[in-house]
Amino acid sequence: MAAKTTKPAKRQRDPAGIQSVEIALDVLQTMVRLRGAASLGDLSRATGLQPSKLHRYLVSLVRTEMVTQSTASGLYDLGPTARQLGVAAFNRFDSYGQAQDRVSELADETGHDALLYIWTEQGATLVRQQSGVHPMPMTLRLGASVPLRQSAVGHVFLAYMPEDATARLLREQNEDGDIEEDEEALRRKLEQIRKDEYFWSPSTVLPSSEVLAVPVFEMQHRFHSVIVLAFMRRVVTPALKESLIKRVRQAAADLSKELGDI
Repeated sequence: MAAKTTKPAKRQRDPAGIQSVEIALDVLQTMVRLRGAASLGDLSRATGLQPSKLHRYLVSLVRTEMVTQSTASGLYDLGPTARQLGVAAFNRFDSYGQAQDRVSELADETGHDALLYIWTEQGATLVRQQSGVHPMPMTLRLGASVPLRQSAVGHVFLAYMPEDATARLLREQNEDGDIEEDEEALRRKLEQIRKDEYFWSPSTVLPSSEVLAVPVFEMQHRFHSVIVLAFMRRVVTPALKESLIKRVRQAAADLSKELGDI
């Protein structure tokens, strides 16, 4: 009796698409990354397409005004249709909603409390706190702000916000609070935050805790918000610290990319 043969299981395939559309979109994404007008040769090298093949795509993209070509220089750039699409997508996009979703995911993934701070007239303001399986002993009030020079979150805002936006509030808080750190020490700390793109510090707001504060950016690398992870000081080990810094920085980088920071 002949042995039965088993048919290999069918692999699930992605739905059939149109390759030429995908290539055209890749050309457009490449133009976005180049951040300016480019020649046919520059685009060919960046996309990996032969100039003759790339030129045919550019002809169609110019006809639909997704791309324009300068009559003087011959360089290609994004056209009015592309700009209209960008504006429409931006207007329909809830950036803070996306950030709050990412904060909830971080709390679920790490088990620690995750928070989101944005800049308002009151300064660095809490707009989301999501508890993990290892919650902090107290919950902060949504809408509450933290002092700029006496909190990890505030230091990140000082590192990235324009000085004219923080000057008034900083002056008022300096008058009201007991500031031990001199201006030169603050300057060095802010430089280090900009270099590292995170700040780990004991919390002055949550007792017996430490916090990790990481900046989020949007289009043109504009400062958007701060993601914070908070945990009891007694659970922090060097290995945990290294792991959490890596995880939260990656989450902030992914979110920044979603918000248009390329």
